[in-house]
Amino acid sequence: MGILDHTIGEEIVLKLVQIHHAEEIFQCVVKNRDHLKRYVPFAETTKEVTDTEQFIRHALEQFSLGKEIHIGIWYQLRFAGMVGANQINTALGFAEIGYWLAQDAQGKGVMTRSVLSLMDYLFVERKLNRIEIRCAVSNQASQAIPKRLCFQLEGKLRQMTQTSQGLEDVYVYGLLKKEWEQAKEHDYWQYFRNENANRWKILERDSRRS
Repeated sequence: MGILDHTIGEEIVLKLVQIHHAEEIFQCVVKNRDHLKRYVPFAETTKEVTDTEQFIRHALEQFSLGKEIHIGIWYQLRFAGMVGANQINTALGFAEIGYWLAQDAQGKGVMTRSVLSLMDYLFVERKLNRIEIRCAVSNQASQAIPKRLCFQLEGKLRQMTQTSQGLEDVYVYGLLKKEWEQAKEHDYWQYFRNENANRWKILERDSRRS
């Protein structure tokens, strides 16, 4: 099974998370706890680096089963967040993408490019037909990603997510492979690709390697 090992331009690197990444992931969560805690439940429950190690072990186990993939984002050589796919269902050709980003890395196109990279992996390497992104109705920053990447707003689920403010409604955004194939040729998407096409790569590696 392949992993995503993806260099974007000169500043963004994506890697499958490994146990030896635990300390820098933990420190990023601690630094950004107040920024993350409303929408990212583990920001409050991650108290020790061992909590992060436990998450990574589970993530790698699920990756080995083909059910999930969790990718670390390094921006300007520093760990800055994660993007991943949960509930990968190859029978239905479906996955749900989730993400979080450090506050000081926002507003620079980091997450848009990272999500776009994962979408390419899921549609091309995993041969999925549908990708979904769910965002709390109040989380406009998160909603900007699917809107920017041509996802369709398909509906609203009432009181579907638990945030630090209580239960909140969730918007459901979806994108089909045929829509991705059409959208990826548009000038808007090419902006995210062409400026770093010479560095674009998807490498197949054993999941035990970093």
